[in-house]
Amino acid sequence: MRGKWTLIAAAAVIAPTVAAAQARPGLGIIPAAGFTVPGTLAEGTEVGNPDVNWAFKPQGSPVVGAQLEYGLSKNVSIGVGGSFTIGQTLDVNYTDPSIDTTIGEADISTLQVYGAVSLRPQGRRPNGTVTPLAIEAGGGLVRWGFTEFKVAGSVIAADDWNASTAFAFAGVAYNVPIGPRASIQLFGRGVASFGYSSQGLDDFNATSPPTNVEGKTAVGFTVGAGLRVGR
Repeated sequence: MRGKWTLIAAAAVIAPTVAAAQARPGLGIIPAAGFTVPGTLAEGTEVGNPDVNWAFKPQGSPVVGAQLEYGLSKNVSIGVGGSFTIGQTLDVNYTDPSIDTTIGEADISTLQVYGAVSLRPQGRRPNGTVTPLAIEAGGGLVRWGFTEFKVAGSVIAADDWNASTAFAFAGVAYNVPIGPRASIQLFGRGVASFGYSSQGLDDFNATSPPTNVEGKTAVGFTVGAGLRVGR
């Protein structure tokens, strides 16, 4: 009888310990792909002539990347990640009282590196895997890289337009389980980059007729899906 109660007591101690170990958050990695639509990078008018407007508008493009996530608790995770665009272009739009046209184009690429915090309101399942809904927020740096830049038929020194700016994002993710330690993660993010400036933009503003085109808060969005592996 004593042996029976010893086994029961041992099980009572060990079972919660095993369950806690299974539920313990750990590392997860999420390679992902999606589509991003940025906001206007820079905009302004001709000096002394507010009816003439210039806008430098990146176009939507595919984006790929990966995020490494570490669980601090059942509800909160932190992560680092990076992404880059594929085949992206930028249009130079010109508008005056009689014309509204795209007068130039550049091939560009954007590289993002960032940190993030994820909040899971429903925590984790008993085996430690994530529940479906996550709320995400974070920020970092985005590198704007320019090649093959032409405006009004003239080739511009594309390297002079390269620059890095801060950016921030917020969004939601939803996980669809496909295995004990794997899920498809669907996500959507609102993204804002801040204060673009470069030597190329300064030179553009100084040419005749002078303009006052300035970097602005570029608000866009990204949607995509990834394969989340790990806890």
